[in-house]
Amino acid sequence: RKSCSLSPPFCSFARLRASATLSAAVVLDGTIFDAAVTINPLRDSIGQLLGHVVSLRDISGYKELQQMKDTFLSTAAHELRTPLTAVQGFSEILLTRKLKEDRKTTYLKMINEQAVHVAKIINELLDISRLESGQGMTINAEIFDLCQTIREVVHPFIETSTIHEYLFEFQTDPLMVHGDPFRLGQVINNLVSNATKYSPDGGTVTIRLATVGDYAEVTIQDEGFGISPIEQQHIFEKFYRADAAESVAGGTGLGLTIARLIIEMHEGKIWADSRKGQGSRFIFTVPLAKP
Repeated sequence: RKSCSLSPPFCSFARLRASATLSAAVVLDGTIFDAAVTINPLRDSIGQLLGHVVSLRDISGYKELQQMKDTFLSTAAHELRTPLTAVQGFSEILLTRKLKEDRKTTYLKMINEQAVHVAKIINELLDISRLESGQGMTINAEIFDLCQTIREVVHPFIETSTIHEYLFEFQTDPLMVHGDPFRLGQVINNLVSNATKYSPDGGTVTIRLATVGDYAEVTIQDEGFGISPIEQQHIFEKFYRADAAESVAGGTGLGLTIARLIIEMHEGKIWADSRKGQGSRFIFTVPLAKP
């Protein structure tokens, strides 16, 4: 026998004279869930009210999807507003003012940077949709040197950051793996970008590569803010951003979710090891190329 209780608006049916459908929190055998509750009056042949028939439909999944949609729209609008405002402002200056050539070049560079940022946001939103639906994105697996890919991805960070040192620790060079070099490069770029972004005072970003059984294991370690144990439980969830992320820079909160999905499509694993104030380590595995 199951026990069930409804939230207060449904506790008294006596006043209901017609059918009604409303949403309510339902407790069924100690489990709370959101439900669409339909109540129909039950009458005899002369219209005398005998009681009510109550049906419940679990709408927890629907409400979760609605919440995700609202979060998606809010995040997209918020993240796109800032770069688009900059593009509009700088382009208006170029159109309405007489400027020296060096000033024009500076504003054009800023417009270009913001346009690239907009493209990155849109690509992340499209990637998460494609990856989760399993459509529109495939892994083009091949055998390639992971060491070379790592060096190519990290090189722009070495050239542009003046306060960080990027240290490679490879036990084996080259190291051949089986996977999609573009998508795995996307994962490495995201993790190195985060390591750089969330250690704004500088320091060393260390990239380690080792073999563990039939897998290559990549570790990217920084000396930044670190992540609390509670935050670590959520960092791979869609739209989640840790406290440090809110205080340092904008973002969609999708980068790590996309990284996780890409690694899972390679039949690998990804996880974090961090302590607040003591930096972070992000580790992922991908299959080695078979001899």
